Amino acid sequence: MYKKFYWFLKYYKNKLILAITFLLLSDLVGLIPPYITGKLTDRILNDSIKLKPFLIILLIDVLIIGIKYFFAMGWCYYTFRASNEIDYVTRNRLMDKYLNESMKYFQTFKTGELMNRATGDVNSLSDLMGFGTLTFFDSTVFPLFIIIIMMVVVDVRLTLVSIIPLPILAFLCLKIGRKIHEKYSIVQSTFDKLNNSVLEDVEGIRIIRVFGIKDARYFSFKNRSKMLVQKNMDVVKYRAMMAPFQRIIPAITFVIAIGYGSYLISKNVISVGQLVSFTYYLNMLIWPMYALGNFINVYQQADASMDRIDNILDYKDDLDLNEDYKKVSEIESVKFENYSFKYPYSEENALKDISFEIKKNMRVAIVGKTGSGKSTILKQFLFLYPRQDEFKINGKNTNLINLKSARDNIAYVSQKSMIFSDTIKNNIKLSKIDASDEEVVNASKSADIYKDIVNFPDGFDTLCGENGLSLSGGQKQRISIARALLKDSNLVVLDDCLSALDTQTEKNILRELKKLKKTVILSTHRLNQIDDFDLIIVLKDGHISEMGTHSELMENKQWYYTQYNIQLVRERYEE
Repeated sequence: MYKKFYWFLKYYKNKLILAITFLLLSDLVGLIPPYITGKLTDRILNDSIKLKPFLIILLIDVLIIGIKYFFAMGWCYYTFRASNEIDYVTRNRLMDKYLNESMKYFQTFKTGELMNRATGDVNSLSDLMGFGTLTFFDSTVFPLFIIIIMMVVVDVRLTLVSIIPLPILAFLCLKIGRKIHEKYSIVQSTFDKLNNSVLEDVEGIRIIRVFGIKDARYFSFKNRSKMLVQKNMDVVKYRAMMAPFQRIIPAITFVIAIGYGSYLISKNVISVGQLVSFTYYLNMLIWPMYALGNFINVYQQADASMDRIDNILDYKDDLDLNEDYKKVSEIESVKFENYSFKYPYSEENALKDISFEIKKNMRVAIVGKTGSGKSTILKQFLFLYPRQDEFKINGKNTNLINLKSARDNIAYVSQKSMIFSDTIKNNIKLSKIDASDEEVVNASKSADIYKDIVNFPDGFDTLCGENGLSLSGGQKQRISIARALLKDSNLVVLDDCLSALDTQTEKNILRELKKLKKTVILSTHRLNQIDDFDLIIVLKDGHISEMGTHSELMENKQWYYTQYNIQLVRERYEE
């Protein structure tokens, strides 16, 4: 039954063995007081007990209860410690998976799904390892001890007759439990969709307000929330079906025990004290009967959650992360030879027969209309998709080089600036955690953000807020650029990340990049800022339509020539 969870049980077996040992000792010690009570009852009825022995027996009972409490404290501590650790281990495994996957992975699973599996599904596993482990042993091993004691101490016939209803309860719990598993899987899938909806609405709150679609989005959320309630009620329905059986069947066992036990007393087969002990033991069986139903609930939910987590962890990525491939110490050249590329789940190529080469310390600009493939080319340098032979670094196929070493030599700034909820300094230092304050300051100056930072009340220790809420678009872009420039890499890839900056600030940053003696690949719409670049590549519908220096492209008098002159006239007009 616990086969799916073997990896964890093996890893934390010592703690679980201790927890189970304490639990069994607690249960075994708990079997002694009913026996003593039965004997005491017979002696009272026979008027054969004195005050002193009576007090001694009571003292022994109290002592046994104290010992049981000690053992109970032990199993509680170790059980729920293991439960908390499965939270820690499983969430770490999921996070490690998320951080090492290709883009296809994140196109397959939505953000809400990934979040729910790292929270709700992990909590279900934790419940199983904590409360579930307790109820498993209390509903299986403990009843066996009780039944054996009942047979030995009281009477075999009375025991066998009284427990006749118990297999019926076990059968019903298992039958209903399968339905709970099925319905709980649907609940979690529905919750995934609700999570995604909330994330989209929070991230798009400005658009929602600007376009006045708050009511429509609220109505959509309300419908999804209502659907979740309905799916949850399907689970509740089956839980409700189980609850009456957990009450009725124990009641039936008591009726049988008292009735048949009284008959055996009348025949002098057992004593009144033995029946008292028997009813105590039978009463101790009530919790395991409840525990069985509760365990089935917890197990089936955890089983469904484990399936969902395994679905995430076992996903076979098409990104080759072989650590034995040749490492790259420095990027000397980048070359595309008739390179084509299409996104996962797309039918058409986004890039078609691309061919060009970039040498060390060159500055290359990639331009073209919106949707021409500029960002797609630059994303190839992130190695988030399966690599191909036609993409080479230092003359070697990228599918044969060590991925981490290649990424270590590349600094990338995306169109959408990613600012974390931390200080400005820590956001810049993400690319080089051990950077000195002087290095951070120099990087901020190169990105032309230093003056803005020192004007903040807390300077570099200013909190950025979630997604850089306290910063302007231009400030976020420049902090992202500073982060890239701080990194010890000789290739800087800038994906249209200067769009929120004014012309002069952009010129300042490009001038600093030239001083740094790094290989720079820039996609941009501002052609008047790249006329001194070593190579300009013009894209159209995913293929190269023009390529050369500024002067060569101006002589060709094609798209670049036309757009450059249009922008030049516009700039002069605005002046």
